[in-house]
Amino acid sequence: MRETQRIAILSLLVATAVACVADDQRSAQRSAATVAPSCSPLGGQVSGVQFSDDQASFAIHFVDNASVDELQAIDGVGPSIAARIIGARPFATAADPLAALDAVPYVGARVLGGLRAHGDTGAVLDWANHASADQLAAVCRIGSKTAGAIIDARPFSSLAELQGVRNIGPTTIEYLLGTSGYSCSTKGSVLQEWCGVDGAQCWCGAGSAPSGYVLDEDAATGWAEEAAGVFYFDNADYAWEEYCESAYDHNLGYDQVDVQNFCDRFVQERFYIAAINAGLDLAGTSYADEDSARQAIIDMVEPLFLAQAPGWMLDFEAALIAFLGAP
Repeated sequence: MRETQRIAILSLLVATAVACVADDQRSAQRSAATVAPSCSPLGGQVSGVQFSDDQASFAIHFVDNASVDELQAIDGVGPSIAARIIGARPFATAADPLAALDAVPYVGARVLGGLRAHGDTGAVLDWANHASADQLAAVCRIGSKTAGAIIDARPFSSLAELQGVRNIGPTTIEYLLGTSGYSCSTKGSVLQEWCGVDGAQCWCGAGSAPSGYVLDEDAATGWAEEAAGVFYFDNADYAWEEYCESAYDHNLGYDQVDVQNFCDRFVQERFYIAAINAGLDLAGTSYADEDSARQAIIDMVEPLFLAQAPGWMLDFEAALIAFLGAP
């Protein structure tokens, strides 16, 4: 009985989730901030922060294309500054793009420094996606086993994905960026060991995975819907036992079957919206082939569910009472 109801609910929620999310976001420039710009002679010093041509090109491309959330991930950028930056775009067409960016109210040395550092993360992604095993192992804190694990886990579109590789955590990322304050005796950071090597694109061209298949929004959302449906159908009992069953007061007296059915509806609705959003975030990313892109979507579903499900439960009892009525 529950499986039949799940299938019916699943069909309704697919349409509902797409209508709620896709109309608002499919027209947005998703992941454009991580697509590499062409290098231009934009470097210079603004507010005491020195940019190379590469760093300036990456920073201007980023601020011209980043979403509000992506901008707020930069040190010193809050909602107000993010809104001001977006309102002043585009910067690339200005006579002096860095000066135009610096002229935005409250964009100063801290924000500019954060943008320059963000460009350096692109260098790490370029290294992780394109360096040979020996070139990977030439960097501080990276041995041959970790180098092999990095190659096996390619492609990467964010430092968070790179941290998913065994033995790479926040401390190692600091070593890769050269921001840890410590150094290895014979190895340097990515900027020291990789940038300047033939084929390295540390800022312009950084952050993109090996080209071959570019994930579009329709495929990203469609595969996200499908992957979320398969995962939830296989784990509905787990969702009930691990989350919903303990998220309401059993003294309310509701029939457990009714609560379980509502749990399916409640969790799936939120899970589908979250999966579609995550799929849209991956749209525009380059992968080796279509199968690799699809697998990336499938691989993100379980961690997404486990990360967000506890937060959904904060509203479960109130939503249950509103749906079933006061007992």
